[in-house]
Amino acid sequence: MAIPRKFTKWFVAIVLLATGLTYICDSLYVGHKMSSGNSADALGSVQFYPATQLKNGKLDIYIESPQTETCVHALFPHYGYNPCWYAKRNQVHVVAQVAPASLPASHDD
Repeated sequence: MAIPRKFTKWFVAIVLLATGLTYICDSLYVGHKMSSGNSADALGSVQFYPATQLKNGKLDIYIESPQTETCVHALFPHYGYNPCWYAKRNQVHVVAQVAPASLPASHDD
């Protein structure tokens, strides 16, 4: 039983180390792009649509008022911007949600 536990610890350590190393390299890459003369290479923009959630669970999307979100060309978020690959996948932003109907409290006497 000791071998699987030891293997699991090493596996988790290697995955965490690889993730940390990837984030550091990604951060250095974006920093290098930002410090160059044309920092527009590191940043992009994606158009998104605001929406509100209706009581029946459907979304009311306001397609007549698209907005622009600044994103960063990277794997991870940097400088407060989402990665462009993530921003392109989420082009509808829910700005107002209806609170779920609360269940009536049962009073047991």
